[in-house]
Amino acid sequence: MKHLFPAFILSILFSGCGRVHCPPFPEELTGYLPYKSGETIRFTNGTDTTGFTVDQFEVTKAYSFSKQCDCACEWDGRIQTNEDDILNISMQYSVLSSDTTFYFTITYDGQTSEKKSIPYAARTGSYSDSFSETNYPDVFVFDFPDPRGPVSKAIIANGYGIIRLFEKNNGSVWRLVEN
Repeated sequence: MKHLFPAFILSILFSGCGRVHCPPFPEELTGYLPYKSGETIRFTNGTDTTGFTVDQFEVTKAYSFSKQCDCACEWDGRIQTNEDDILNISMQYSVLSSDTTFYFTITYDGQTSEKKSIPYAARTGSYSDSFSETNYPDVFVFDFPDPRGPVSKAIIANGYGIIRLFEKNNGSVWRLVEN
């Protein structure tokens, strides 16, 4: 009995007591990725309409790890469109403690042609659209200078997701068709 007490105390110390609890993906960031798996995101350039089907939508759930681990809480939120679409779009938020970065990747003809990251703090204040007379507060503007890819710029707005794609070869502006 005398030897069981120290073993009991040690088992308590090494079980749930020494854990770091990480909350789920921050709710305030989900507005940039307002999609569901299977949903089609539609765009128009005024003449044509195209769409991208969301294959995957994931956000990190709450989790925990041992305090003995040399780790930090991390969260990811990501969407992936269908590889069979004209463009394959991947957006990801990566949050590591206080550092938040938004990644935007476009794959065209099976090769990654555009990949860009912007820190959350560097997002643009707003974007005004004369076409729909809408002011989108709190946006990310991704410029893609690489001449190989089909997109020169993408704009992502909180509460809407991708609102604009600017085509390189002919200057067409593809606007989100809101449901």
